[in-house]
Amino acid sequence: MKQKTKKQQDALNKQRNKELRSVQLLDPGFSCQGIVGEFIGTYIQSEVFAKKLQTYYRTDTGKSGKEDLNLGTLKAAIKHFRFSVSEADISGLFKGGPGIRGSKSARQLRNGYLHALSVEDKKEIEEKANTFISKMKLLIGHELVAK
Repeated sequence: MKQKTKKQQDALNKQRNKELRSVQLLDPGFSCQGIVGEFIGTYIQSEVFAKKLQTYYRTDTGKSGKEDLNLGTLKAAIKHFRFSVSEADISGLFKGGPGIRGSKSARQLRNGYLHALSVEDKKEIEEKANTFISKMKLLIGHELVAK
């Protein structure tokens, strides 16, 4: 894969940052439903942001893959773009699967609540929402810098 010049990379990052900012500015409007709504809305924003980030990473590295959120690819993208978000926080937000009560990821809680209207998942969201929201906002607050 041909290396981009600093000027080309800056131009590419400028365009990408414009797209990422558009995600940052989105407001699904769920916060009117209280902390659970705010959690769901922020999760949706962060998932869209993460998927775009994966796409940029795949483009930069020439790797192929589905557009679905993939934890391994997302962690590689976070590292590639030098974001100040820990792998543990990324796992805590986006780990898939059923999860274990009390230690579910934001994604697992979102899935359990939205797809099954799980009362237990709603309670766990209410308990952990502020922590998850802070971590999601940290992720979506980043910008890409030239390499």
